[in-house]
Amino acid sequence: MTTDSSLISITGPDGNPRMGLHVGALAPVDLRGLSHPKHSSAVWRATHHKRWVFVAITGEHRVVVVAIVQLGYVATAFAYALDRRTRSMLFDRSYMMPSFACRVSDGCEEGCEARFRSPRAAFSLTRAQGGSVYTLEVEAQELELRASFDASASPSPICVIAPVAEGSIHITEKRVLMPVRGQMLVGKRFARLDDDVAGFDYTQGLLARRTAWRWAFSMGRTSDGRPIGINLVEGFNGGLESVVWLDGQVVPVPNPRFTFEPDRPIAPWRISTPDRALDLRFLPDAMHAEQRNLGLIRSHFVQPAGTFSGTIELPGQKSATLDGSPGMVEHQDVLW
Repeated sequence: MTTDSSLISITGPDGNPRMGLHVGALAPVDLRGLSHPKHSSAVWRATHHKRWVFVAITGEHRVVVVAIVQLGYVATAFAYALDRRTRSMLFDRSYMMPSFACRVSDGCEEGCEARFRSPRAAFSLTRAQGGSVYTLEVEAQELELRASFDASASPSPICVIAPVAEGSIHITEKRVLMPVRGQMLVGKRFARLDDDVAGFDYTQGLLARRTAWRWAFSMGRTSDGRPIGINLVEGFNGGLESVVWLDGQVVPVPNPRFTFEPDRPIAPWRISTPDRALDLRFLPDAMHAEQRNLGLIRSHFVQPAGTFSGTIELPGQKSATLDGSPGMVEHQDVLW
């Protein structure tokens, strides 16, 4: 793991990718400069180049998610809003359009832009040049969302650069615990978001046509009141991006393992390390799911939202206990 106060380029002085986990923000990503035997094929690039932004807003009363996904040949977006008090979805919709209806920029820092538009929905996430504040806007049927969150008031992000079997390269940046200002209207139900926090997953890469992973993401507070962010993955990029943000530190989590019922993902999940230094139980409240079979695209994607409880006792860190920290888990197995 490396730490860098400047933007992290995906390549080093020798022109080769800087593989590994880095603490810091990602520089704009230009995959055209990478040398790889498969990159000369326009068809191969079109069917393997993926990029997306996934934004989560969590708070005492809600979990709100917005995702914008641009593939080489199609674009998708989805949004949902979970009411933690009733353990039910207030809104849950997905949209699909041709790729030209979407744009996800080459970076997620200053100048970031992600947009998606369909006849029934408009999504955008932007950050101005020279600014630290992201602006998220969604109008999708009965959902209206306006929120901003400040990267300068959050912990250091992480980025991971990793090789991909049957693909080429995967690049991701994760941010957590950005303070939110904004509001949400679902039908006639209005909510202020000013006590919530935001995080995101920006990903770009030349990925395998068949991709699968398990993922967990949470932002909340420990039982003794310390802010905490959690990002855990199994089955993808060697788990390099599995970390906990706690007490101002980014702490890697080696080898997290997900235990759940694939045929009943709304049942409780368990995420733990072999030595039980991290041992979490996830209790789903409700679930976003997408099942598609469109020939070129076939997906099995489930994302329950709910709460995490358990213990974290990582080496060199003060132990932490969670009791109802909001977030989500995900199981994805897609041909795309």
